Amino acid sequence: MRRRLSLLFVSLAFCVLIVNPLNLAQGTRSGLLEVVEVSPSPSSPLGRHEEITLTFNRRVECADAERALSWSPEMLGELSCDEYSLTFVPSDPYERADDFTIGLKPPLQAKDGASLVDAFEVTYRTAGYLAVVEAFPHSDDGTVPVDSAITLVFDRPIVPLQLTTVRDDFPQPLRIEPAIAGSGESINSA
Repeated sequence: MRRRLSLLFVSLAFCVLIVNPLNLAQGTRSGLLEVVEVSPSPSSPLGRHEEITLTFNRRVECADAERALSWSPEMLGELSCDEYSLTFVPSDPYERADDFTIGLKPPLQAKDGASLVDAFEVTYRTAGYLAVVEAFPHSDDGTVPVDSAITLVFDRPIVPLQLTTVRDDFPQPLRIEPAIAGSGESINSA
């Protein structure tokens, strides 16, 4: 019995002496200040007037967070802070089809003393001009049957999702020259 207790004690001591320093050397992210959410998602195009919000996992001093914020290219805008998030609203629209980067650089500390250890940066691609990504019918030689339906697909939504009866009231964005008889409708938002 004594031998088992000694073995158990040695095993626990080994765990405390070996495993605990490993955790300290690697660090635990739970004790750090981090950006936990970015809005809007950087995977979709950034609207020309869209605000960007960085949300923290801890409360921060707003003045310190604003000093740690950087963006490129430089542009005028308004910053607002509510201790858990920092929001940038541009004064002028972003350039079309351009990259916009916003980030935080250390030193920045939360109110509880937790530090931002790693610089944080996120890059957006701003929306470009509206473009047609597909057109039907396809024609290699420029001719199509005169009775075929013409379908265009845009690179982003151009009308809101609505009931068909409401969509009929939207202006028609297409002009066909020379003019032909027929009607048009939006079959989805793009």
